[in-house]
Amino acid sequence: MPTPEVSVLMPVYNCEKFIRESLESILNQTFTNFELIVIDDASTDSTPAIVKSYKDPRIVFVQKPQNTGYTRSLNTGLQMVRGEFIARMDGDDISRSTRLEKQVAYLQSNPDVLLVGSLFSIIGGLKPRYSPLSHDSLKVYFLHHNYLQHPTAMMRRKVMDAFNLRYDPGYEPAEDYKLWTEIICRGRVEVLNEVLLDYRMHEAQTSATRSSEQEKQVDRIRLQMVSRLLGENQLDEATTKLHLQLIKNEADKNFSLRKLDAWVKILMKANAERRVFNHKELQSFLFNKQLDVIRNYYQYSSRHSFENIAYYVRNFKRLRAGIFPRNYFELAARILYRNCFRQLLAHK
Repeated sequence: MPTPEVSVLMPVYNCEKFIRESLESILNQTFTNFELIVIDDASTDSTPAIVKSYKDPRIVFVQKPQNTGYTRSLNTGLQMVRGEFIARMDGDDISRSTRLEKQVAYLQSNPDVLLVGSLFSIIGGLKPRYSPLSHDSLKVYFLHHNYLQHPTAMMRRKVMDAFNLRYDPGYEPAEDYKLWTEIICRGRVEVLNEVLLDYRMHEAQTSATRSSEQEKQVDRIRLQMVSRLLGENQLDEATTKLHLQLIKNEADKNFSLRKLDAWVKILMKANAERRVFNHKELQSFLFNKQLDVIRNYYQYSSRHSFENIAYYVRNFKRLRAGIFPRNYFELAARILYRNCFRQLLAHK
């Protein structure tokens, strides 16, 4: 067979309900020069039979004798790809008909872009899901979470090979987030401002069945991302907890607004010196994260530290003069004063 321009990598496991729609959404693409590598992870339903029923020569089907996991299926596929570009696809989602065409055209027109994603819609939902679009914005938002949906991605094979990048089984089920952070720290990653994928949510998917495990791995990656800014071994137990409070909008009874504000200043100073992130994007992200923590703390906690209240009031003008959206700050202020007066009354 001629060498395909795109290798579509699709790991599957017990996808009999949705696999036909997913396969046909790729086989019916307007861009036709591709191979579709389907890696079956020892399914126990009719998924293999359904895949084999398609006689399209572009399908390369691999049926694993034992179930070894999603990440290892991905890496098996990466060893087989022949295309210049690698597109990801899952066995329960639907690619829009022009997806491959538009992503290939974008990568060809932008040779410095290593990876491109797209917006996506939830099947049955009303609106596309939000994602930062530009490289600078996306890199900053990776401090918080994975904002590039896995089956929207198309990457350059030569980048994967040059840096020996693969999916790391040690980070499953957040292996895609880990890989994206490795790629974005080596070059440009962009998201097309167009919905090119319909994403299916159901009770059997990883985000539903392994959510606790996934969150632990996501926290590991969050801390690795901030360590790229601060340097290795700069986080101790206290700053690790403080940073995760900031990123996850969490605060316990010992929460200190003063310490949180000081931590944001440390991060901004480190970036001013090292320029790991776009400075304006980082500033906007961190201050809005700080505001989210403040808002959640004063809205959901019944009793608050008077030290925090006093600090908030003293620094209101300084913070307000920054880049907080006015409506959010006024909301936080109303919440703060409401709870402040409640505490004063409670002490009478």
